[in-house]
Amino acid sequence: MTGVQAYVAGEGDGVPCRTPGTGDGAPGADGLTHRAARQAKPGSAAADPPEQGERLHKELAELRAALATQPVIDLAGGIVMAVAGCTPREAWEVLVDVSQHTNVKLRDVCGHLVDGVAGPPPPPRERLALGAALRRLAERTAAVDSAGQ
Repeated sequence: MTGVQAYVAGEGDGVPCRTPGTGDGAPGADGLTHRAARQAKPGSAAADPPEQGERLHKELAELRAALATQPVIDLAGGIVMAVAGCTPREAWEVLVDVSQHTNVKLRDVCGHLVDGVAGPPPPPRERLALGAALRRLAERTAAVDSAGQ
């Protein structure tokens, strides 16, 4: 175990053990002490370190993917804001609308839009959906503006 070791007072020396129940005093692979090893519930993270490791690896991969795609999503939102003169929330709604109407992942829609700034334009289906989403936004904005006057 790296970093902080958990010490549990009680049974004998109360220090973590290499293998739960051996009492050799060295930290175990799972970092459990004698008492914690005995009290771990079946199916819990403490009882199933391999499952916990798999879960943590999956979560880490998802977080890395989110970090990699977030700048592209932010850029695409900025493009929509510049084109439509809308708020960040409205830009997000437009991008989600395009994603849902084309059945294309949001990160891919955003990537196509950002790539289209200096490269090939987004696929025709996405361009049509973007145009429709921007028209719906303009209609909503016009309706709110006229209701407020």
